[in-house]
Amino acid sequence: MASDANMPARNISTGAIFTSLLGVQLKQLLRSRKTIALLVVQLLPVIAALVYVIFKDVDGLTMFRNIVEDVTFPFLIPLAALFYGGPTLVDEIEGRTLTYLTLRPVAKPVLYAGKLVAGWIVGGLVVIVPMFVLFLVSLATSNDLAATIGSMGQLSLAAGLGVITYCSIFALLGALFATSLISGIIYFVMFEMVFAALPVLELLSVRYHLRTVAGFNTGDRLGFLDKLILDQPLIIPLWAGLLILIAAVIGAVSAGALTFKNKEYRV
Repeated sequence: MASDANMPARNISTGAIFTSLLGVQLKQLLRSRKTIALLVVQLLPVIAALVYVIFKDVDGLTMFRNIVEDVTFPFLIPLAALFYGGPTLVDEIEGRTLTYLTLRPVAKPVLYAGKLVAGWIVGGLVVIVPMFVLFLVSLATSNDLAATIGSMGQLSLAAGLGVITYCSIFALLGALFATSLISGIIYFVMFEMVFAALPVLELLSVRYHLRTVAGFNTGDRLGFLDKLILDQPLIIPLWAGLLILIAAVIGAVSAGALTFKNKEYRV
């Protein structure tokens, strides 16, 4: 019988470790109570739209876009990201399981990326599935089916990018401050409420660029003071909005992984 010394070492690739970690994390998130609670919250606009369709004569496309613009983008997408992005590491710190995880043969950046990507996927599903149900409700009173389908595709792209971007930012804040809720709320108030309401500074908000990708930034601006200070609305091309969001995701993920790799956390 060959000795252990003569047996080839079992090398597990980084890709295999990442895939395994991602699968475990997806199962945990999909079965968690917060996912069920978030789905209920995300479905509230669908219930309201259904009641409106039954009792009111409305155009489905207009109703669909208005709900997504006024409710989903400013509130429901950041809410989902706050639940799935911020707790990427903070839940492990608070649950005192981070030390155990870091002792496993998994590189810390891979651990960070696996948990974050799982948050992207589940968060995207929690947001986009109710949007699709809302879209089906809107079809009942839509006067232009082709336009409604095209609008759903563009809005889904923007919503998915929004979940990914916000999750990445909240995960970075969690890695930096070892807390997700407080730091996430401070970020949201400053950048997505205060800055988003000011001319030029609105470019620092994720919401501004999501509106660009979704096709909302065509006339009326998000900033309340634009008409008082700027002669024309501040509008950037769709491709520029996409590039900015992608750059924000890459920067946040890279900074978060590097922070998690080098920082010591007390658990």
